[in-house]
Amino acid sequence: MDTRKPHTSKPLDRYLSVIDVWAMAFGCMVGLGVFAMPGTTFLPVAGPLGTMLSMLIGMIIMLIIATLKPL
Repeated sequence: MDTRKPHTSKPLDRYLSVIDVWAMAFGCMVGLGVFAMPGTTFLPVAGPLGTMLSMLIGMIIMLIIATLKPL
């Protein structure tokens, strides 16, 4: 017998501030992008110029995500 209460639909509350989202985006960029991917994946395939270009594109995307205002 299921004794749980029926699920009631309620809107989700936002609990991440702009600084929280910026910190997560920056942490992703620094943690994975800067230390792991360039030397092992990007550099042998794309060369130095392709690696710098991919890092620049990733940085721009993360900055856009970090500066978006919540709805």
